[in-house]
Amino acid sequence: MQALAVIRIMNTEELISLSGIFVGASDDDTELVESLEKRGYAQAVAERYVAFMPIAFGRVIISQVGNVGFSSLYKTSESSKEFNLNEEPIFTLASDLAVQSYEQGILEQEVFSAIASRSSEFNAVNKALNDGGVIYGATFAPVLLFGYKTLGKTKGFLRGLFS
Repeated sequence: MQALAVIRIMNTEELISLSGIFVGASDDDTELVESLEKRGYAQAVAERYVAFMPIAFGRVIISQVGNVGFSSLYKTSESSKEFNLNEEPIFTLASDLAVQSYEQGILEQEVFSAIASRSSEFNAVNKALNDGGVIYGATFAPVLLFGYKTLGKTKGFLRGLFS
């Protein structure tokens, strides 16, 4: 039985309105998470936004460069367990937004690029291509995320109700 969701998840309009935080941001994800927390978002929501937006946006660009396969899983540095990206509402919303934005220009190119460039997959592809590598047919391993306190944690039913 799944725990009841106590934390309100962002909607697409919020993803869009907050996307500018990535422009000119330092490489420190903690600063972005803290910025969202100051705006009233729970830590779990803020961490998911900062972690999953770049993955979604980076994958849209990578898909344009070559025929590659992406893992639907992610891991955290604190756990060897794998978690499904597609079970993360912010990731699925961000993936839809990234595709729509790429095709329809919903976000300015500077914003789109600032988000995508934070993706480890995007950076790996960029480095490989700059070094003369070929990515066609490549398959990515599960994404490994570092430094997040709430990702990959499962809560018991009662703890989920009262946190």
